[in-house]
Amino acid sequence: MWDCSAVESHYSLQLQTQEYRAGGPFFPLMSWLDKMMLEDRTAFTRPYTEDRGGVAPEPWHLSYTPVAHNFEAVLTRDLLFDVLSETRIALKQALLENFDEIYQRFVAL
Repeated sequence: MWDCSAVESHYSLQLQTQEYRAGGPFFPLMSWLDKMMLEDRTAFTRPYTEDRGGVAPEPWHLSYTPVAHNFEAVLTRDLLFDVLSETRIALKQALLENFDEIYQRFVAL
């Protein structure tokens, strides 16, 4: 999520939290979206507001709750493990050997 009108056309998006804090170019848009979400005008949420040892805070990341819940219900640990096991991917063995930790830190909410 970013507001093209808030920056020069040559601006290089950094996806850094300071772009979304007070004084950052995308703060007005983020503030407006937060207000809309608080007023329950949308079913959007921000799933990554704090660092829980996995995904760092991502103020630009919005999730549409009804669809997200559907995906959470079917994306089980076992399904993801099976898909990774059958996929040709770099570092596959390392992923599988560390799967439980990776799943807990980066997938399970």
